[in-house]
Amino acid sequence: MAEYEQQVFISYAWGEETSEREAIVNQIDQSLQKRGLKIVRDKRDLGYKGSIRKFMERIGEGDSIIVVISDKYLRSKNCMYELVQVAKNKQFADRVFPIILSDAKIYDAGDRLDYIEHWEKEKARLNKKIRELSDFSNLQSIQEELNDVDEFRDEIDELAGLLKDMNTLNPNMHRDSDFSELFTAIEKRMKDLGAKLGPVIENAKQASAAPSGRKPIPVGMLAGAGAILLVIAIIAFSVLGNRGSDASPTVESTQPSVGGEPTNAVPTQGAPTQAATEVTITEEPTPTFTFTPIPPVALGEDWGQACVSTLWQPFPADDTYTQGDNGCWQNISFFTPSSNGGLAFIKDRSNTIGDEEVYGLFAKLPATGTVTVKIRLKDLNNVDIMMGIFGEQSVTSDGLLITIPAGDPKKRLLVEKKPSNYFTLDRTRELEQGSGYEVTFSFNASSATAVIPPNVYTFKPVSINQAQKWLFLGFKGLRNTYRVEGEFVSLELK
Repeated sequence: MAEYEQQVFISYAWGEETSEREAIVNQIDQSLQKRGLKIVRDKRDLGYKGSIRKFMERIGEGDSIIVVISDKYLRSKNCMYELVQVAKNKQFADRVFPIILSDAKIYDAGDRLDYIEHWEKEKARLNKKIRELSDFSNLQSIQEELNDVDEFRDEIDELAGLLKDMNTLNPNMHRDSDFSELFTAIEKRMKDLGAKLGPVIENAKQASAAPSGRKPIPVGMLAGAGAILLVIAIIAFSVLGNRGSDASPTVESTQPSVGGEPTNAVPTQGAPTQAATEVTITEEPTPTFTFTPIPPVALGEDWGQACVSTLWQPFPADDTYTQGDNGCWQNISFFTPSSNGGLAFIKDRSNTIGDEEVYGLFAKLPATGTVTVKIRLKDLNNVDIMMGIFGEQSVTSDGLLITIPAGDPKKRLLVEKKPSNYFTLDRTRELEQGSGYEVTFSFNASSATAVIPPNVYTFKPVSINQAQKWLFLGFKGLRNTYRVEGEFVSLELK
């Protein structure tokens, strides 16, 4: 009997031992184990006091997951969390091996709408109970569950649609063949993964051995040098001009001189009176100066100079914000240059219930280029971080929007959202924050794309037809209470 190193997870809704769900899961478990597969199942492998959520996330990261879909599964928070976690880690169709039970109503649009309605009602129920409280502090676990329910409502139609499109065979066909089709499909998946490991390891070695190129000079540094030269030129011109305006007037005489000595202009006694000497005074015009204000500090260089450059446009606009004569904003809510040379932000709405709200900064971009943003988070309670390239100064305009959804700041995924309706379009696997999450946006006249360096994930290009494009950095506070704290560590525009 062959032995397989890779683990195979089973995701299903628990039930009575006599139920169809438990029966078929037990049969799958036994059939595949006798063929040498290592089956991981929560009832057996979670262990006393083990973290249920971490185990579910472990299932979501698995390379091969058998999902036994039932009506209870699609209405269960734990089961839906596992299914969404699987989808978040990409290659959903390659990694899942579905068994669809008869009570799972995924093949008719009306039935799928029933599941959407179920999660909308659960979301409304939780929101109602939260609003009935007199104190909205210390609700992090409840808010986390509410965020999960919101995500289930958004994702269930797409995931059910993917499952219904697969030829999964019916449960009786699987039983009659002793799950041979299921085993063959999983075995092929494992062999494909094994064949890919060699090239992946080799590529990683080559990448680590490759010499790193010289780091490009940030565009902000060049702009700063240009500003310094401009100030020096103004000072020099001022000094020279002042010298010219202080020069003595020139006196010209028409009286002839004798022996090089000037003739006395006063007439001598008895001599005929001479005409007065004609004197011409020529004055050089005093130079006039036009005051040239100090240009705004370049993007990315401003934060290190304890400045939020006026090249940034606050969103939403606020008449109370004032521009200083040093090219910096004097007061912008929630955003402050940090001592580390970054842009810190913090907003706490822990004691007040409210609707969704967005705060951030827009900046004009050149026609083409790249911009790399690095962010480090301390608190992300019911708040999404928003970063993107847009065709207008609006987060709902055409554009490429990358978010870091609410949750544990130390371990998050990055999600692409459709700006107009905030629907999920794409996502990375879950990433460790480490020194910070990093995104590189590339843009040209007609489109933009985003990469999670170093080659972790590449999002598909998005068409943006507007000639002028805008960078946005900010956050979206979700409904009810929220708190966010973090720092945009660096920004490099090339």
